Amino acid sequence: MLSIRIDNTTFHLEESGEGKPLILLHGLLGSIESDWRRFIPFFSREYRVIAVDMRGHGLTDNPDGRLSDKLFVDDFIKILDALHLESVLVCGYSLGGFVGLMAGIRHPGRVKALVMHASKIYWDENAVRSIIDKMDPDRIVSEDPKFAETLQKLHGKRWRNLLKEAASFMQNKGSKTLSEEYIKRADFPVLVSVGDRDGLIPVEEAVRFYRSLPKGELLIMPSTGHNIRSVREDIFIPVVLDFFKRATQ
Repeated sequence: MLSIRIDNTTFHLEESGEGKPLILLHGLLGSIESDWRRFIPFFSREYRVIAVDMRGHGLTDNPDGRLSDKLFVDDFIKILDALHLESVLVCGYSLGGFVGLMAGIRHPGRVKALVMHASKIYWDENAVRSIIDKMDPDRIVSEDPKFAETLQKLHGKRWRNLLKEAASFMQNKGSKTLSEEYIKRADFPVLVSVGDRDGLIPVEEAVRFYRSLPKGELLIMPSTGHNIRSVREDIFIPVVLDFFKRATQ
């Protein structure tokens, strides 16, 4: 367990294993515990795994009460600087994959290779609204009390604030779809991973994104939805390890 103070925010990280650094980034409303706990033992056999609770999530605070793509990317780069890491491997789920992509494009050389699982790239107003509608804390308590308990367990007393911050963050997504020209600036290896039953990201959308990447690869997992808990370890882990091995040879 490791804490890093950056500006006015204290970030919670967990480190295990030895070798080339591999950063794990979770999804929106997720944490190390919810998204990466079961994968860390496998990855840490081959790499120095550094899992991060991103701003406002898990055990990391968020004094500013704001979330944005720029903040997430800036946090990522500052964490690398604090750990004296020049170039890293990144494995990100959903939002975490997007943050890894943006960091690699905006800061050339810092991301050596990236795995993006269930990371949505092409947003529209309907997709954004479907997410925001599920972020009302009172509605969650009323309609899905178990989910409310899970959020409280993961994020502590500030779970309601996180939902409001996340909803505000999502408001801007509908008008920020990346252009194909911008995506082509990702000149590092990227493995696009998606489940064939992902209700948020159609397989055709993942294929479109993969084909736009200069060094893209594609993994479509059977019987897998958007939630990372549906990912099959026997498929995902070997493919990811092989991808990173080839990317670092």
